[in-house]
Amino acid sequence: MVLLDMRTMILGQFLSSAVCAAGRPFAAVIMDLTISGGMGGAEAVKKLKELDPSAKAIVSSGYADAPIMADYGAHGFLGMLSKPYQLEDLAAIMGKVLG
Repeated sequence: MVLLDMRTMILGQFLSSAVCAAGRPFAAVIMDLTISGGMGGAEAVKKLKELDPSAKAIVSSGYADAPIMADYGAHGFLGMLSKPYQLEDLAAIMGKVLG
């Protein structure tokens, strides 16, 4: 589908620019697992890891029973956040991921 290909291209350009900005990559990224009509976290993290294999990604979803949420590490994520989450949940996972 042309629209999806355009979104993929735009995301790829954005991620490439963001990773390379001022030579300072993001400390970590939180990716939503499901984006209606768009690229979700599972596909996006693969593209991010192609650009920066050391990228630290966290998957987030309201679908806590989704297979990726149970086995996030096998999909390139270092942590997961089930929605809705609290500030304490976010602080805990960031502490874990960033060490």
